[in-house]
Amino acid sequence: MKAIVIEGLSRLARNLYVQEAILRDLQANGVELISVQEPDLGKRDPARERFRQIMGEFAEYKKQMIVLKLRAARERKRAATGRCP
Repeated sequence: MKAIVIEGLSRLARNLYVQEAILRDLQANGVELISVQEPDLGKRDPARERFRQIMGEFAEYKKQMIVLKLRAARERKRAATGRCP
């Protein structure tokens, strides 16, 4: 059996749609995904699937917040120095 080990779902994808597509592709090709932080990713239990999707939503939200913070920092630097790398 083939398997891929990841630290957590957020390391796989930070977009829920992409995350679910990757999981479906891996399952279709007989590859088991093992997450250190979230056990039993591949189970077809509705509660487990919902939990996985909620964790994916949190990862997506966290990415959006990081993007906003970085954008604000670049704008502050640009206003202070007139340039930003």
